[in-house]
Amino acid sequence: MAWQKLRIEVPEDLTAGERKEAGQAMVDKMVENATNGLGVTGSADNPRRRVFPAYTKDYAKAKGQTSVDLTLSGEMLSALKVISSKKGSVLIGFDSGSEANAKAEGNITGSYGQPAPNKKKARDFLGLLRSEVRDILKEIG
Repeated sequence: MAWQKLRIEVPEDLTAGERKEAGQAMVDKMVENATNGLGVTGSADNPRRRVFPAYTKDYAKAKGQTSVDLTLSGEMLSALKVISSKKGSVLIGFDSGSEANAKAEGNITGSYGQPAPNKKKARDFLGLLRSEVRDILKEIG
């Protein structure tokens, strides 16, 4: 199982407290996006918005809703956090080896416990658009 984490660059002149504040705002935005069925695709350098693929009919019926929000229990998204920060960046993700990390990997890669990823089923919520990062940093600075 791969460790689900993302390093986001921030201005080098941010203090440790400002990095922590920016990182938490980034986590909050990722959770907000995910609960609205929105994720990212593309590279870390050029992320683009992606609407999550629909739930299967059986899963939607079992869950009692068709809107994709990645909140069956709420545990996975609540475990997303700022792991660390250093001058010029913040590291966001899950505790390595945790159950939440495994659930995140299944969603991000579309594997859901299968041996291979499936891009058509992937719901990558671990990322932000450049404009979202810019807006968060404006609020901090």
